[in-house]
Amino acid sequence: MEIYKNEWGDPEDLAGAVIEAEILPDGSVRLAGTDYGKNARDFSGGDEHEYGLRIPSDHMPQFALEVLRRSFNLRGLLTMSKVEKVCQNAGIQVET
Repeated sequence: MEIYKNEWGDPEDLAGAVIEAEILPDGSVRLAGTDYGKNARDFSGGDEHEYGLRIPSDHMPQFALEVLRRSFNLRGLLTMSKVEKVCQNAGIQVET
């Protein structure tokens, strides 16, 4: 499921980011992101840069509470790097 999409820049060479979330059969959640265009080229040298993480099912209740806590106190957008930091600070082990 696409949970975030934003595009910007020159219509002939759009840059953007897409974040998708998926509940896996084991109950874990996979977050996957793709940056594309100029930002991706500046970061990785390619037209696209993919990244992601998986939150194990046994950590989902704690993850949900941490994301809610963080969201109510957040300045700016909730990004993948902020989600990863939320997990690290709460001791939630994720796979990247």
